Amino acid sequence: MIDSIGLTGASGILGRHLLHLFSKKKIKVFATSRKKPLFSNKFIKWNKMDLEKKHTMKSLDKIFGGTKVLIHAGAHVPLNSSIEDTQKITKINIKATYALYKWAKKNKVHFIFLSGAIVYKYKHNCNENSEYINKNDSIFYGYAKKLCDAFLKKKLLKNDSITIFRPTSIYGWGLKKNKIISRILIEAKKKKKIKIYKTFIKKKFINKNNFLK
Repeated sequence: MIDSIGLTGASGILGRHLLHLFSKKKIKVFATSRKKPLFSNKFIKWNKMDLEKKHTMKSLDKIFGGTKVLIHAGAHVPLNSSIEDTQKITKINIKATYALYKWAKKNKVHFIFLSGAIVYKYKHNCNENSEYINKNDSIFYGYAKKLCDAFLKKKLLKNDSITIFRPTSIYGWGLKKNKIISRILIEAKKKKKIKIYKTFIKKKFINKNNFLK
């Protein structure tokens, strides 16, 4: 029975929704982020944490000590892939992930990592057979995700307590106004006509062979 969960990136889109979900289930959340989340209650214990800074085992003990699960949803996402701060991505998306995993392993805490469909060569046909870790990615953010994903998968195959999530997209409260879903909602509120164009992209959401195993 899980009664406490650690969470990085608590002020992000996914983090906000997880805080709400776990609070409804009365699960205590040790939440961290640079900015304090707008959503808070007695089940949420928030600590300011900058993933860009180096964290020791002792400092992580103070923040996440006593948790059964650690969800690592925090990351630096560049607004423009052509203007990337590679040093910032290295510290936040790579080094912090390794440090949090090592802490989780040492304390026998289940580590959950938010990866992405970006690790696949063909993002619309995602299954284990199509997985493709490309270390020569032109987008450094993508390279960082793939590097951490590959590192954790090796640990997972050695029976470490790890879960890797690879969503194609994340939508919800707090989504930026320039995203397609947000733009459609804005147009709908203004009672404007929304044109839906035909698409020939076929998405495969569940791989039948893997599902039946």
